[in-house]
Amino acid sequence: MPTNASPDSALKAVRKVVEQDKVPPVIGPVSGSEGIAPRDYSKTQPGVTFVNGTSGALDTTYVTPSQNFFRFNANGVRYSGRVNGDRIEGTAQASAGGTTKWSATRVPPPTAAQKSGA
Repeated sequence: MPTNASPDSALKAVRKVVEQDKVPPVIGPVSGSEGIAPRDYSKTQPGVTFVNGTSGALDTTYVTPSQNFFRFNANGVRYSGRVNGDRIEGTAQASAGGTTKWSATRVPPPTAAQKSGA
């Protein structure tokens, strides 16, 4: 059922397929802001499995999660990184505004002497 990318239209569509059409697994929605309304509605329908379509909103599964609402797609975090010598440095920034910095050091392959145990 088409929606207009608003939480209200997503909720209306999900309620129709669950309550009228009796669709057991619900897959959707597609827009970030649409994901939260069906997640909240899923809490009132414990016998129905909900699978997030492509909504990238973090709140869909990270904030007050529902036991029967699942995500198998990427969330709304943006990742970036760069190589700095033997280090890889980067940030992960949530669409809600939080930022996490991360880094990793490249581990060189073992030398011939290390491989032989010498």
